This record gives sequence, structure tokens and C-alpha cells, in this order.
Amino acid sequence: MRIRPFPCSTAIILLVLAQGAFFLACSSLNDETNSGPALTRWMSKPHNPGMVAVLPFVNETDVPDIEVLNRESFYSQFSALNYYDLELNRVDQALHMAEKCSGKPWTALTPKQLGQILHADLLIYGRVKALDKYYLGIYAQIALKVDIRVVHSKTGKTRWEKTMVRRSHEGGLPIGLFGIAPAAIRSGLHLREEATIALVDRLNRDLVAQMPNPEFPRVLPTVIEIQVASFQDRKKAEHTLQQLHGKGLHSWIREVNLKSHVWHRVFLGPFYSPLEAEAVRQRVKRDTEFDPIIIHLE
Repeated sequence: MRIRPFPCSTAIILLVLAQGAFFLACSSLNDETNSGPALTRWMSKPHNPGMVAVLPFVNETDVPDIEVLNRESFYSQFSALNYYDLELNRVDQALHMAEKCSGKPWTALTPKQLGQILHADLLIYGRVKALDKYYLGIYAQIALKVDIRVVHSKTGKTRWEKTMVRRSHEGGLPIGLFGIAPAAIRSGLHLREEATIALVDRLNRDLVAQMPNPEFPRVLPTVIEIQVASFQDRKKAEHTLQQLHGKGLHSWIREVNLKSHVWHRVFLGPFYSPLEAEAVRQRVKRDTEFDPIIIHLE
């Protein structure tokens, strides 16, 4: 983020040129579109669009946590489309466990590996490329630039992508000398967090509105998890995770409070096919000392 203040005297001198100056200053943040029909063609096939995982966004700015805000805003808009989407906390849990087991960041994993971990057909990568704030005493502008890519996990091919820029403005030419102070106050307030949040929401609303949306009605799949075991000892649960990971099975721990005691339950999944879930359950039962149970969430 770049906040560029000017002395009050300079602001008055440059007042007449303010509008043009700011648009020139933001010339590097032009709208860019690299979207194509690939995702639309893929969705036209006679099957549902599959499960979609919105991965953590990458932050290329110096503004802390702006990638978290953008991802949450994007997901809240995207979840209204006719896709099967994984909740963000489930994505984060699976990625955290994958990092812990592999010893490397999730960004080093291929789309195919991520698809297997998340049981997702489509992966959405997001990048916050710029968040610039310009301040000229009586005029303020915020410019936000975000890039989105939809990738098919099995092939690694990009199905749809777009880079979008949105700006918000505050201030203007005051009427009379005494109008300068109120205009400066408004433009200063515009740089606050509320204005940034509003701009993030507007950008993601416009972005999702341009994404291809399946024409058929959305039907939620049956979500299945496999509970492998439950321990009061956290170390035993973590040992079981390592054991399952060694067999190529990605799992995680969910803590549950029961009668003032904390239990650490080891889960596999999610699965969207009862046959697949049962096959994995039988494999775990055969290859370990556990007798897993299947849990239907929906």
C-alpha cells in the first residue's frame, strides 16, 4: 500500500489538476481481462461442475491480511453460484495438515496433489496484486487490483481467469475557501478501513458476476467423513495422522468437548461418493488396527 500525502499549500496549488493527476498516477492499475470460454465449454458437458476449493489468496502488497479479507469476500459472493464449494475452514484444515505432513508449503504442491487432498475438481487461486491509496489533502483515492484463476485440478489447466481493478474516490473541488477543511476531512476519512472493506466487497461482487455459472439447479452433494479413531491423548492422535499419511491418506484432527474432557478425533475426507468412502474405510480397517465409522454430514 502506498499512501502519498501532500502539504496543504501544494494541495491548493494542484487543486485544479487533481482529477487528472490521480488518474495518471493510477495508470499502472488498468483493468485487465484474460478470461476465456474454456470454463464455459467444460461446464456444458452433461455432468455437474464438480467440487470447488477456494485456496488461500496470495498477498503481493504490504498491507497485512488484505488477502484474508479478499478471500472471505470472494467466497461469500461465489458461494451463491451453482457450484459445490468447500467451506474455507475445511480447505484450511486440509492444507494445514498437508503442510505438516509434507514439511513444505501448500503453494509448492501441484494442482493434482491439491485436488487429491481436497477432493476438489476445480481450484480457485487468488492474488491481491495491489492496494494503493493516494491522498491530496482534499482528495483521496483507493485502487485495488485482484487476480483470479480457476484451475482444473487433474490437468492443471486454467479454465478461467480475470484480473480486475476497482477504485473509490472522495473529495473534490470545494466551494469557497472555507470548504477546503470539510473536504480534507472527508478525504482523510475515506482512507480508513471501512472504505477499504467496501471497495473489496464491490470488486468481488463485480468479479463473481462475470464468472460462468452452471445453468442447472444447484443440488448439494452428500458429504461423508470417516472417523478413524478418538483419543484423549493428543500425541496418539498425531501419531495416527502420521500413520495414515504414510499410507497416502490425508487426515486431520477435530477436537470435541465431552463431559469436561477434550477428545481428539481423527477424520478422513470429505468424500462425495458413498462407494469411495466405503472403499477407503475397508482399506483402513484392513491395513491398521482401527475400525473406522462413516459419518454422513448432509
